[in-house]
Amino acid sequence: MVAIQIFGKDIQNANGVSIRFEYDASQVVYEGFDTGDVLPNAQALPSQGTNPTYVEIGIASLGGQATANRGLIGTIRFRTTVGFSGTAIRLVRAELGRSGRFETITIDVRVELKLQALTPDFNGDGVVNFADFLAFGGQFGSRQGDGRYEAKYDLDSDGAIGFGDFLIFGNSFGKEVPPSGGSSGGGSGNGGSGTPVTIPDANLRAAIETTLGKASGAPISRAEMATLTRLEAPNSNISDLTGLDYATGLTHLDLGMERVDGRWVNSNEISDLSPLSGLTNLTGLSLHNNLISDVSALSGLNKLELLYLYDNYISDVSALSGLTKLTHLSLQNNLISDV
Repeated sequence: MVAIQIFGKDIQNANGVSIRFEYDASQVVYEGFDTGDVLPNAQALPSQGTNPTYVEIGIASLGGQATANRGLIGTIRFRTTVGFSGTAIRLVRAELGRSGRFETITIDVRVELKLQALTPDFNGDGVVNFADFLAFGGQFGSRQGDGRYEAKYDLDSDGAIGFGDFLIFGNSFGKEVPPSGGSSGGGSGNGGSGTPVTIPDANLRAAIETTLGKASGAPISRAEMATLTRLEAPNSNISDLTGLDYATGLTHLDLGMERVDGRWVNSNEISDLSPLSGLTNLTGLSLHNNLISDVSALSGLNKLELLYLYDNYISDVSALSGLTKLTHLSLQNNLISDV
């Protein structure tokens, strides 16, 4: 199941929204749409068509206008087909109804879906060992939607991390495994420190190359990633943090806003924080003004002293309760009702 959450900004006084997604019907099937809470008593009416295959969803408020300026419009659900091999789902148009008028926004947002083999080598060091066991134990018993769940620990992909996953993990304990990409690439066969790291986001890669003094496009090894202690990439049009999980020496990471011509701006659109879950040396983390709704991946970053998460879509901060070294925490302009 693929679930895509749709959040809106600057939507105060809106009473309707229309959105259109296009997709490949041989790879995914539209399953349904769940309305959010930003439009009072919202009702959704989907319509589907072909050439290209699309689903268009009209959402109308039956309870008046939106009183909040930002919030969850809804969640669209797709199911992968039996022959799934990889695809993209595109949000191509959005319309906002307000004061009797429709404001049309033409956009092209792609959600890339790829097959990725799950591995019990959670820290990517090439061996399933006690460190992986500790990470797995911290996730045992979690389920999708509980604020703790991380998909990489769900080895049987049933939506819960339980005994079935433990059996898979146990069968691999003590064994060497190939890198998560599935082959040894240009590095050592057991996924050692010389193995190149895959960094799909070109802008994140460029920021890392600059920090490490690497030529553009040159391979970046796991060992080189581990030497990073500080990475500053605010307002850099970054959306995917894959590969940053190897930067285990990071103490400071800035992916938030920067001041340009007297204004604070940020072109980063980060929503998935799971690559940060193992960066336990972090003491400062800036992620303000992104697209973050789930902060459960930060629950184990026990050295954090500074954490900036304002201007996101966070409603549940219970995962931060164990971060006892925090001296500065910024959460304003989120969707939090109870702290």
